[in-house]
Amino acid sequence: MTPEETSYRPAGLETLYSDARATTRATYRLDVAPAALGELRDLVFGVRLALDSHRALVRDVLRGADLGPGHPYSAYLATLQRAYPSAAPLNDLLRAKAETVRDIARAGVRDPIELFFGNRGLLYCHGYHRLAAALELGLPTVPVAAHLVDAELTELAERLFAIYTGDLRFTLYQPVDHPFLGLYPVQPANAAWGEKVAAVAGVATGWTGRVVEVGAHFGGLTRELRSAGVACEAIDVDPSYLALQPLLEAVGLTPIPYARRALEDLASEPGPLRLVAMGLWHHLLGKADLWATTQRVVLPWMRQAVPEAVVELSLLPTYLGGPAAVALTSDDEVRAFWESHDYTATQLCEGAMRRVTYHVRWNRSR
Repeated sequence: MTPEETSYRPAGLETLYSDARATTRATYRLDVAPAALGELRDLVFGVRLALDSHRALVRDVLRGADLGPGHPYSAYLATLQRAYPSAAPLNDLLRAKAETVRDIARAGVRDPIELFFGNRGLLYCHGYHRLAAALELGLPTVPVAAHLVDAELTELAERLFAIYTGDLRFTLYQPVDHPFLGLYPVQPANAAWGEKVAAVAGVATGWTGRVVEVGAHFGGLTRELRSAGVACEAIDVDPSYLALQPLLEAVGLTPIPYARRALEDLASEPGPLRLVAMGLWHHLLGKADLWATTQRVVLPWMRQAVPEAVVELSLLPTYLGGPAAVALTSDDEVRAFWESHDYTATQLCEGAMRRVTYHVRWNRSR
C-alpha cells in the first residue's frame, strides 16, 4: 500500500490548490454517489493521491488495528512531512485521520469533498480521506462542492443549468462528456442513452452519403455518431443550442457541423440524405401546425429524398392531442403509420418514458 512517491509532488499541489481557490469563479453543491468519484486517480501535473492507501487506513481504523509509526500509511504521511516541515508529528497526523474516519462512521460525511475543475478536467480533489471512508462504509452519497476555475466552463454550466427549473434544475437532457458535468444526472427522457446510441450507431454505421440529426439539442448523439465513423451533421430550431457549441468546444468537446434549421428546411435540398430524429417526431404529431407542415411538405419529401431514417416516437398520449394530430399508441399503429407513407418500420429499442426508437426505410418496391 506504499504510495508512489516519485509521482507525488506536494509542493506543486500546494500551489495549484491555492491558485484554484483564488481563481474559482463558481461553485455548485450537490450530493454524489462515492463510486462516481472512486476512480479519480491521475490528475494533471502528474499528481497521484493514492486513494488505495487512504482506503487501507480506513479499513484499519474501522477494525481497530494498531496505527503506530510502523503502519504502512506512515510512508504516505512522511511525504507530506518532507514537503511541509511544519506538519504535525506522524502520530498526531495518524490520530487525527483516525478520528475523522470514526466521526464519518458515526455521522456520515458532513464537510463536502471539494473538487476543482478546469477545461481539461479535474485539477484537484480535497477530501480523499472522506471519500475513502464513504467508499469503505458504503455510504449512498457524499456532499460535494464542485468549484469551476475556467471562465468558459463556468459560463457553460450556468447556461446549461438555467435551461430547466424545478426538479430538472441540475439535470442534463443529454450527457456531456466532461468530468464536471458527468457528476450530474441525465433526465428521465434519456435515461437509456447508451442503449439509444448503440441502436442508432448499429444502423447508421452502414450509411453512406449525407446524414443529418434533426433536433440535435446539445449535439451529443451527433458527436457519438461521428466518433463511430458516421459523417453526421446537426440541426436544431432552438438558437440557444447552437450558441452553446463554442462553449462545449472550449471545454474539450469535439467540434461538429451544427446549424439552426428545421426539418422542413431540408425539404428544399436535393437528396439523398438520411435522418436521425430522436425525441422529435412526437412534437410533429402533437401540434396541429407542425403536423400540417409534416403532412404537406416533410413526408412527401422524405419519400423522394430520404431512403431511411432512425426516429424516436413517444407513445404517451399526454404528449399528443390536438385536432390534426395522430396519436400512435401501439407498435402496430406506428408500423401502420409508416407503411401508409411507403416505409417499413423496425423497432430498435425502448427507453425511458416509452420513447421507442425505430429504423424506417422507404419501400421503393411499391
